[in-house]
Amino acid sequence: MAAKKDIERGLRATVYASREQVVEACLRAASTLGTKCEAVPSSAKVVVKIRPGLSRKRSVVSPTIGVNLSPGPDGAINVTATVEKYITTQSRVMFLPVGPKTLVGKGQLVSFLKGLGQELVAIDAGGGSLEYSGFG
Repeated sequence: MAAKKDIERGLRATVYASREQVVEACLRAASTLGTKCEAVPSSAKVVVKIRPGLSRKRSVVSPTIGVNLSPGPDGAINVTATVEKYITTQSRVMFLPVGPKTLVGKGQLVSFLKGLGQELVAIDAGGGSLEYSGFG
């Protein structure tokens, strides 16, 4: 049950700024995680891949976050960040699964979403909104 709640975490915002400023904010938020995070911008969204392990080479990508950018009212940009792909893990005792499944990279996911929210608030020219989901 824990992993299901973790993958529902996200962010929804309306930002009065240019699309380029929003993309730069996404890249800055990803850079706060250092080398464990890679952000790839495209025409409609920014894909953020997190590698939560100790070594970038030996770590798997989990989670992958899609930051979708769409036109909003009065020249604003609607930003929606959701988990697109993920891996879970579960404790085992002698090959028997025990306890809830957990999201690999949960801490990095939360850090990225909070950092993205701060970056979006910083670039907003006024009148925008920000809402986190799944943090309750």
